[in-house]
Amino acid sequence: MQPFVKIKYFLAFLFLLNSAVVFVSCSNTKIQSQNNSYAINSDLREQDSLTIWAEQGFGLEEGKAIAQLVREWEQVSGVKTTLQLRPSPLDDQIETAIQTGNPPDVAFIRSGGLGIVPQLAWEGRLADLTDVIESLEYSFSPSALATVNYQNNITGKRSYYALPNGIKTFNLHYWQTYLEPLRLQQKDIPQDWQNFWQFWQEVRERRRELGYEDIPNFCLTLSNATDGQLLILHFLHGNNVQIFDENGNLVLDRPQNRQGTIDALTQISNLYQNGSILPEAIAWRGPDNNFQFLDKQCLLVANNSFSIPALQKLPDNPYNQAAKNRYLNEIVTLPNWPNKLDGKPFQMTLAIRATVIPANASNIKDAKQFMTYFFQPENLKLWIEKHKGRAIPPIPELLNTPFWQDAEDPHISALRAIYLGPTQPLPSVISPAYNEVVKEKIWAEALASIIQDGISPEEAADRAIARIQKITAQY
Repeated sequence: MQPFVKIKYFLAFLFLLNSAVVFVSCSNTKIQSQNNSYAINSDLREQDSLTIWAEQGFGLEEGKAIAQLVREWEQVSGVKTTLQLRPSPLDDQIETAIQTGNPPDVAFIRSGGLGIVPQLAWEGRLADLTDVIESLEYSFSPSALATVNYQNNITGKRSYYALPNGIKTFNLHYWQTYLEPLRLQQKDIPQDWQNFWQFWQEVRERRRELGYEDIPNFCLTLSNATDGQLLILHFLHGNNVQIFDENGNLVLDRPQNRQGTIDALTQISNLYQNGSILPEAIAWRGPDNNFQFLDKQCLLVANNSFSIPALQKLPDNPYNQAAKNRYLNEIVTLPNWPNKLDGKPFQMTLAIRATVIPANASNIKDAKQFMTYFFQPENLKLWIEKHKGRAIPPIPELLNTPFWQDAEDPHISALRAIYLGPTQPLPSVISPAYNEVVKEKIWAEALASIIQDGISPEEAADRAIARIQKITAQY
């Protein structure tokens, strides 16, 4: 078996193991730590206790980190606390719990702005967390706060109905080992939109001429998975498309935005049809692009979060030297996307891992006190660093810690540059109507109609815009 095939199967094993951990934990009524300070509990809620839901992360370190913080919180506050590590995604579970009147007091939701959170805020079903922000002795970065400033249709005002416990960027990684035979380095990659994508096609052609194995250029997810949703948003932005104005009004149907939508759909579908994108990408699930990239089935991948390099960042011992070499020398994280078609710098769309309090939670006072505790710098630092960079800290001072200032870590410095560069919130922050766009798989279906059904990009764009108009008219 080839070494990178082993990586693929190891990742699949981790994914299944993660699910198994959730299943085993949730099959028990109550599993406690040695000092009886927290519990992992499936359905039973402790009476008169604070209940916290968190999604079981891809890495076991995430579950350990939240368990440690909950345990310490209970010791400091004296508030009896139940922690439930639940299967991912949490969106449907939290919506059902709120509707049935039995929600947790605090929920950690990984999908953030691309999931249920903007809709719950719009419907007035989340507690306003402005007072929590004001109680903290430091400030969130403006870009982080922009990701959680949601519109409430009940009050008619915007406010902060979530706090970002981590920021996620849509990163570009490539294999430097595929460029080395051509004597190409990162500095040779063009920074303008069209030439950037053309560069990788030229790399493929030159490698083929030299007799190397022919592999597709891109591991780009085209399904409605999170990576697919973010991919179309980034291609729309690269083609100068604006979906909503600053007041939440739909402007996608304006002539220049319609044309940009056509151009983005044309560009992606052409890349697929000419073999630059792996054919299975149109049906990929969440981790599939990770598997294919680490199996060296493409030159470049676009991935939501830092998970691909993070999985190579293992303890430095003789058994992990191959992974260390991949991390330091073979996989490269680009510090930015190419400039837009108009030549202006690309604004990275920020996704988040959100922490919320349902408006009908039974213990809002203690829930807000827990959040104040959790978002203290030393606690948030532990949470973020246990993610190994898979989430970026939402407060500037944590970017000055040794973890984020490590000059010898090329990936961390690239992430830092991305986050400190031009950014923008998700469209769902500007208008909760976009949450319905995601649910209805409008962009994935538009791409599929071009690729599989032979519909023109113009017709696919017009259909998508018409569907989005119908959705936004309800808000």
